[in-house]
Amino acid sequence: MLCEALPTCLPIFCLEWFRRTIVGSISMMREEPPVDFSKMSKDAPLVEKQRRQAEKRELVEARELGEYLKKNPLDKKSFVSDIKRYSSNTIIYVFTFGYAKLESSNYKEFIKSLTYDNSYKVYFGRKKSLSKIVGTISEEKFNPELKPGDIGYKPKELLPGLHKIGIMLFNYDDAGVLLTDKTKDEVLRKLKEYEECDFVKEGQTPMETVRKSYSLRSLYSLMIVDLVFQKDDCLTLPPLSNARNLYLKLKELSMPVVLSGGNIKLTDTFCVCEDGKRVTENTTEILGLLEKKMFKYVLMPLCCWSASTGETEYFP
Repeated sequence: MLCEALPTCLPIFCLEWFRRTIVGSISMMREEPPVDFSKMSKDAPLVEKQRRQAEKRELVEARELGEYLKKNPLDKKSFVSDIKRYSSNTIIYVFTFGYAKLESSNYKEFIKSLTYDNSYKVYFGRKKSLSKIVGTISEEKFNPELKPGDIGYKPKELLPGLHKIGIMLFNYDDAGVLLTDKTKDEVLRKLKEYEECDFVKEGQTPMETVRKSYSLRSLYSLMIVDLVFQKDDCLTLPPLSNARNLYLKLKELSMPVVLSGGNIKLTDTFCVCEDGKRVTENTTEILGLLEKKMFKYVLMPLCCWSASTGETEYFP
């Protein structure tokens, strides 16, 4: 209103100066009060660094997942035909593979072992591609007047009761589908055959079982928790390691150790990592020097759907 009331004969630069002054004053009034860093925890910078490391790692893992799915594209026609072909006695399982080492030889051999005799059919794909095929709404609630792209549109279930599988697939970015006529016990026992251990990465949070629904690549992970060395404990040296060199490196990482007769001995109780606390850069270096692989890669079942009953069972 003020700008409109000014005479039109004023030079343009005067109008621009006035506009900036008004806008600047309003912006200053809206600014949040400055942060009082003196009240922040001393560990805040470290926690922030760990959080950024965790976010960076998740982005890298998401990119690796994208590359894997690009090399192993979903065969939509085969997926649909297999579901319908075995519709009388098949069981469809949804499992997470977010913490599987997708490019490792162990993982590839395990997937081959599932499919070599056609007793299992395994499909991977982005959540939207899989859930669209399976369907995310029951036939009773499906609105035929809505078309793809319309607000509120949901694909109809492929078979009765299958929409629950579709919803589960939609909520997870790293879920796969396994089709089989094997019993539940056989399938669960088979999935447990895949297991790989690796080193913990900075920013990860050690917990016995971590399950975060609807979170990109943060679904399931198993880790040994609370690694604590007691006073007077002697460290087990990794193969081909030099005790003196290892001792000096651990000492640099603030670990209370002393070299005694070719053994590395603790002079005080020392906690390397504990349940619920993010792993620090020092921790990852210590675990690496001691060659302790504490991160376990697994495949975890989420739910299964039986064609004979049309019911969906969810796993804890």
